[in-house]
Amino acid sequence: MKLILKISFSIIISFLLFTEVNGQIYNLKDTVKLHEVTIFGKRKIEQIGVTRTKVDSTVLKSSICNTLTEVLSQNTTIYIKSYGRGSMSTASFRGTAPSHTQVSWNGMKLNSPMLGMVDFSLIPSYFIDDLTLLHGAGSVDVSDGALGGAIVLTNKKIKEKYKLHFIQGIASYNTYDSYLKFNYSLGKWYFSSRLYHVQSKNDFSYRNLDKSLEWQIDSKGRKYKTVEDAPKDYNKNGEFQNSHYLQEVYYKLDNFNKFSFISWLYHSDRSLPTLTVNWSDLDKLNTNKQEDLGIRSVFSWKHTKEKYDILGRLGYSYNELNYLLKNKVTNGTNIAINSRSKVKNIYSEINSSYYPIKDFKITGKINYNLFNVDSYESKKRTGYIKYRSELSTYLAIRYKAFGFWGLSYNVRKTFNNDITSPLINAFLTDFLIWKKYNLILKSSIVKNYHIPTLNDLYFIPGGNPNLKTEDGKTVDVGLEFSKPLEKGLISGSATYYYSDIKNWIVWIPTFKGFWEPKNVRKVIAKGIELKMTFQKEIGDWKIYSSGTWGQTISTNHGDPTSWGDESVGKQLIYVPKYSSSLMTRIQYKKYFISHKYYHYSRRFTTSSNDITERDDVLPFIMNNLTIGRSFKIKKINLDVSCIINNLFDEQYQSVLKRPMPLRNYNLLISIQL
Repeated sequence: MKLILKISFSIIISFLLFTEVNGQIYNLKDTVKLHEVTIFGKRKIEQIGVTRTKVDSTVLKSSICNTLTEVLSQNTTIYIKSYGRGSMSTASFRGTAPSHTQVSWNGMKLNSPMLGMVDFSLIPSYFIDDLTLLHGAGSVDVSDGALGGAIVLTNKKIKEKYKLHFIQGIASYNTYDSYLKFNYSLGKWYFSSRLYHVQSKNDFSYRNLDKSLEWQIDSKGRKYKTVEDAPKDYNKNGEFQNSHYLQEVYYKLDNFNKFSFISWLYHSDRSLPTLTVNWSDLDKLNTNKQEDLGIRSVFSWKHTKEKYDILGRLGYSYNELNYLLKNKVTNGTNIAINSRSKVKNIYSEINSSYYPIKDFKITGKINYNLFNVDSYESKKRTGYIKYRSELSTYLAIRYKAFGFWGLSYNVRKTFNNDITSPLINAFLTDFLIWKKYNLILKSSIVKNYHIPTLNDLYFIPGGNPNLKTEDGKTVDVGLEFSKPLEKGLISGSATYYYSDIKNWIVWIPTFKGFWEPKNVRKVIAKGIELKMTFQKEIGDWKIYSSGTWGQTISTNHGDPTSWGDESVGKQLIYVPKYSSSLMTRIQYKKYFISHKYYHYSRRFTTSSNDITERDDVLPFIMNNLTIGRSFKIKKINLDVSCIINNLFDEQYQSVLKRPMPLRNYNLLISIQL
């Protein structure tokens, strides 16, 4: 398979570089080439003082064969903790826990009430039209509990009368990706249907540093193994397949009333790969599988007038997770774990904004979530059935004074049936320093809270119903600018943040033989976020480049949990101190090439940060390259692209003992009508 892919790549790249198609045969004589036009609008009042990262549509389109795991890791300062290709991945925002990153999809909360986190490997970028990150205080507009920040996912109406888009991908390790999107309209009705299916044997090879190698000592006393001499191994039990279907319906009653209905169905069936330290051939006979299935639906109505607007939403979601661990033994198989969980959610929201005078806006929201959780493990016969009722009220007052000074005060209060959540306050401001370069000084402060998850409170064994709410305070100070160029734009921002989080919840071992969550930590998370974007059109050339750099120092300042606890003052596990990314795309007429780079520094796997006793996760630099060509045949747009992932064949891990693939390839054929 690998040899066939390499030969195919060579043939297609040669075809792209040396074949010319006479487009005049197929094009009408009166066809006129139109240059892209960049439109600059007035800064929205909702963005006063907000530190935000908007992932450009160019990035989403170039990442169409990826999930949000790759999009976020390659284009933002967020750390994505991935358990392997096709496996679970979570987000660490500004050095906080995955449960401190709140995620919404068309207004609906996606965070699990059991674990508090979101698995980004189950969200195809093909299903997202708008991806925005809200850092620090800006997250209060979306949800409570986002001590690090919030990720907002949105679908948008496209007004084509008719459009058909099909993509077929063929990749290494017997991986096949299929995408289909169909847009059509009937009068005031607009419809969009999207299908996505991927399946992979995922049996990539890698150099197993944990197999048959002697330790060596470097000049600093650190133990290491020689990569070049490591024996080759392959990813066992790594196969997976995912299927998703998204249906959108939009209806415009008149200029004041718009309706929409969006429904997302998904099913994932994946095996969990063995670790690099599992050397037995019996591992191939074990069953370690996870199945996810569910549906998410949101109905919305928007009423717009000159002085006010009203947005109403009603949604429902159902998520089911089944996990089975079956080990091979002498006389057959033994079921070690057989668990399933079902989560239902009824969601409603009313959101209204009022503009009494120019540059003054009042926004009020009320949203309600009713979660029902049924969790059961049949082997040990443990589990729980609980519900959580969340009624959240929100008020924001925003004002632009003198045309250059913005002020915003946001307050949110959430009422829960099982635990108390205090009042959340956020104050944001910005100041226009230099109009020519749109140079803005921004600052914010927020007092936020995150309530324990249902597993924290009720998991058997170990749940602790006496947990306190996590208490966080975050301060941001930053600068941002944007400068229009002739047929282009350059923009950037620099932000410093400081977070003080008390009552941080940690699961720790007990003398009873199981783990239990406790409020034991005080965490200080501080750092710097830099972002830069450049786009320019020069004749037949189009250039787009976007880069990020982040420093995250997230340390434990709580009391020791036991005698000899060395975690105080140390960096939290799996939080890199440094991260960076750079995406560049160059297009010349019908040819295009893009390069994606991202880097994570060392991540510790022990709270004491001791690298002499156990392995840490070494730093890595990842490079992905795409080369492609566009064709126009009558009314058909055809794109052929060749992708090389892990261009320099880097040996790396995201999670300790979880292998990741070496250099691999992907062929994509895109057809649009």
